[in-house]
Amino acid sequence: MDEVFKGFNLIKYVNINEVHFLFDSLPFPVDEIRFFNKDLAVRDFWDFYYVVYGSVELIYHGDLITLKKGDVFFIEPNISHKIHREISCHYYKYTFAAKSIALDFLCGKKLKLPGGLKKNVVDIYHEADITFSKKNRSFPNCIDLSTLEINSPSRSCWQQFIVMNLEYVIINLVRAYTENEQQLFKMTKRVKSVSSNIMKFLESNLYNRISLYDICKEFSYGRTALSNEFKSAYGYGIMEYYNLLKINEAKKMINESKYTFSEIAEALKFTSEKYFARVFVRFADCTPSEYKKRQNVTV
Repeated sequence: MDEVFKGFNLIKYVNINEVHFLFDSLPFPVDEIRFFNKDLAVRDFWDFYYVVYGSVELIYHGDLITLKKGDVFFIEPNISHKIHREISCHYYKYTFAAKSIALDFLCGKKLKLPGGLKKNVVDIYHEADITFSKKNRSFPNCIDLSTLEINSPSRSCWQQFIVMNLEYVIINLVRAYTENEQQLFKMTKRVKSVSSNIMKFLESNLYNRISLYDICKEFSYGRTALSNEFKSAYGYGIMEYYNLLKINEAKKMINESKYTFSEIAEALKFTSEKYFARVFVRFADCTPSEYKKRQNVTV
């Protein structure tokens, strides 16, 4: 039997380092959930959503993502997002730190949870619920693992139980949407390589006006294939990301207090100041004027 496993090296495609925050929406009225999720800060953590019933709307990279019963969604670290609204729903949200090929493959994709995994998702929360003494009466089903006190006595191996169940869910999601290990490697490597080059190309053309046709010509790819690969890697469209980069550059220009909004719109090749303002609101959730006031600068 030992000979069978000779030379076998364990490769962890999913390696969760820390679990930070667990949330169950069920006890809260819709208005309270919206208030709690009004603005989610950009953090170096992954966020995992699973909808038990009803629907949840997320603003993700400026796009409106609607999650319905049985849907799961992974949001990568350092990406600003927020709950838009909840419609008679029950969902779980887990926040954790990890780095893995599997998560790179899953991020930004709306997927159905494979059958039988709902219990694992629910068990993650229930384990933490048993383990911790929660003091926040306003939000009793928000479990912050870094601040709450552990019940005495708590169940043994609770940390590993939580991590293993979350890793198990992720592994089975990858298995449900790939045929084999080689496919996972190929898809992740190919998409990352092309999409990374596209991102660099967009960043170098912030002060130009380029179209999807220009990008396809630059990389010798068909429109559909290129768009699908970029969306698969980063969860949003190519031109959507291009506009996001332009708005981030516009914020820097506003902070410099040297340019009028009209000059910024012209420099970044928006067709008009009005269109620039509309795109700005989409990504910044405020008008250029409101952003300027928040930054305490004058233009």
